[in-house]
Amino acid sequence: MADILNIGVSALLSTQRALSTIGHNISNANTPGYSRQRVELAARAPQASGNVYFGKGVGISDVSRATDAFLNRQVQLGSTSYQQASSFYDLATQLNNMLADSNSGLSTAMTGFFSSIEQLADQPTSIPSRQAMLGSAGTMVARMHDQIARLDDINSAINTKLADQVRQVNELAASIADLNRSIVLANGRTGSDSANDLLDRRDQLVLDLSGITGVSTFIQDDGAMNVMVGDGLMLVTGSTTATLTTQPNSLDASRLEIGYVVGGVTSVVSSQMSSGQMGGALAFREDLLEPTRNALGRLSAALAMTFNAQHQEGVDMNGAMGGDFFSTPSPSFNAASGNTGTIALAFDTANVDDLTISDYDLTFDGTDWQLYRYSDGTTQTLSGAGPFSVDGLTITVGTAPAAGDTYRLQPTRYIARDIGLAITDVREIAAASPVRAGASLSNLGNVNVTAPEVLDAGNANLTTTVTLVFDDPPTSYRINGAGASIAYTAGANIDINGWRIQLSGTPAAGDQVVIEANTGGVGDNRNLLALAELAQIGVLEGGTATYGDAYGAMVGNVGTVTRQHEVSSTALKTLLDNAVSSQQALSGVNLDEEAANLLKFQQAYQAAAQVIATGNTVFDELLNAVRG
Repeated sequence: MADILNIGVSALLSTQRALSTIGHNISNANTPGYSRQRVELAARAPQASGNVYFGKGVGISDVSRATDAFLNRQVQLGSTSYQQASSFYDLATQLNNMLADSNSGLSTAMTGFFSSIEQLADQPTSIPSRQAMLGSAGTMVARMHDQIARLDDINSAINTKLADQVRQVNELAASIADLNRSIVLANGRTGSDSANDLLDRRDQLVLDLSGITGVSTFIQDDGAMNVMVGDGLMLVTGSTTATLTTQPNSLDASRLEIGYVVGGVTSVVSSQMSSGQMGGALAFREDLLEPTRNALGRLSAALAMTFNAQHQEGVDMNGAMGGDFFSTPSPSFNAASGNTGTIALAFDTANVDDLTISDYDLTFDGTDWQLYRYSDGTTQTLSGAGPFSVDGLTITVGTAPAAGDTYRLQPTRYIARDIGLAITDVREIAAASPVRAGASLSNLGNVNVTAPEVLDAGNANLTTTVTLVFDDPPTSYRINGAGASIAYTAGANIDINGWRIQLSGTPAAGDQVVIEANTGGVGDNRNLLALAELAQIGVLEGGTATYGDAYGAMVGNVGTVTRQHEVSSTALKTLLDNAVSSQQALSGVNLDEEAANLLKFQQAYQAAAQVIATGNTVFDELLNAVRG
């Protein structure tokens, strides 16, 4: 009778454990990362009796976890890819919305500024019109300041994100290491690897980590998990962890870099953290934010320098040659802390159209300078003592360098932040041309002359009167009626004293053309017309792009990249959802299935109890028979 009682007890205990596991599944149906568990039942080893074997009941061989390493890995990879694209897209959307906003965009302000120049050209002596032009210039400069400030805010937000993500990575790493320790202890106590809830918690932490940065894992023989992040950086080894940190870039303190700390030594590993939310933020900063900041700065620098150059070729209401209209800051650079030499960096005003939107690293190798351009990854060797003219910049070497001296050149990074107006008095707007030209009223022929174009506003003889006198026959002319004769060719450039004119028509012998100072010419608008024309002239990209083209290309690039990452984010979200669905089909708790199992094992439990009751009855009857 003991056999039937033992068999009933084994069934009762096994079904009780099964019911407990089903209840555990139902309780955790909505717990993130929970994997459905199942009690594995197995018949006990039979007992021989004579020439037959009799069963001894049921036992629990294992409590298994419904999980699949491949499906889990697919979810991790899907999460990493989606979070990277989503992080980039969220940041790009902020940038795109800012640039596309007509109220905050620079395009409207530039259009208003050049329109005010055209309006002033209609009445160049009007003080209100001059004030309107100066006000429009101030609005445009303020818009530049505002845009670069907002870009700086986005950069600060990225730094904050990176610091927070590093903190999360370190916390997750510490938690995984603690779970490794607990899992190893649990496995040692039971001799199995069925610490299911601990394994689920660890897998969920790894999944959370994979959303921040790329993760790869390896299970040790004792059940502990090693975790690597980025491009193979060991973060968790058993119960020990390495640490991530943030630190300012050694050549650009405005940007935080990711550091990897092992044994008290920190290595910069930003380039290796290319996936997950962290990778998305770093890629956005590198591929979109910084080029946009530089592009805005390049546009500001080009506008200021070319406008100043033309403004200096005019005359203001006081009769003085025009000065700088905009104050143009110098290009910026940072020196490495161990440098021994010095350099100076300036814009090459004669080659503004060669300016790029790239940052550079300038390194002295002991003999030559190596200039690395980030935009295309090319390196140019600069030999000799300099100065060096490259990409619209002039690099001048000061104190002798030592091998290894390094500079980070950011020529256009802060121009939009620091640009300003150089004039405040509306009378200083140089609307007129400093020289005028005309044919003598006593001429007998028909000779025409164009308005003088100023080539060199600094020429000391710019406003000195020059008279061109035609010879007899009038196929040539002489300057001031003296010196060598110069052949007359209609439409040919005549360059003297820093100005240029062209003659046309049919002159007569003795006809004269006079070029002289534009004295009293305050009503002249020729320099204003030249200033207004700058909006239509190619000044960037090798002379092929206007101010508007350059700004439009910048905005268009941001919009295109934003759209690309929107599409990518949507597609990757679908792939992630599919991976999660496949995983949950195996690991997730199906409440209908659990309810059916609950009923099945409830009946089995009741049947086992009945077996025990029957055994008790039979045993009592046997005792009574023996007593009788």
